[in-house]
Amino acid sequence: MLKNFYFCLKENKLKIMFGDILKENIDKLEKADKKNFYKILIILAFEDIKKYGRKVSSNAAIKEYFDILNENKHRFLAYFREIKSGQERFRIINRNIWISNAYNHDGLANHKNIKATKEEDGSITYVYVN
Repeated sequence: MLKNFYFCLKENKLKIMFGDILKENIDKLEKADKKNFYKILIILAFEDIKKYGRKVSSNAAIKEYFDILNENKHRFLAYFREIKSGQERFRIINRNIWISNAYNHDGLANHKNIKATKEEDGSITYVYVN
């Protein structure tokens, strides 16, 4: 499923704004199970960084992605809308891909075409590199 998904992302020929890839492909998260929701979100985040073409701060990314996810949360499986530790699971997953789990072996910061720099304020800046 994920192999085909990666190559089926919609192409945007106009000037892209950060978050457009997630907006255009939010339907990919609708039926995502516990295992694939995180993986799909990582792929979309990578594509967003790549298409955006400029540095992306984790602080800005967390907010932008949360706003998009929150607006569409009714489309996700109930599991991701459940409250855990005072927050919906999709919110925790979103934060984790940009901050705490970013340096996991399958995390965004360890992607071979992403340069991640930890800033003094604790945020991480991402940029796509060839």
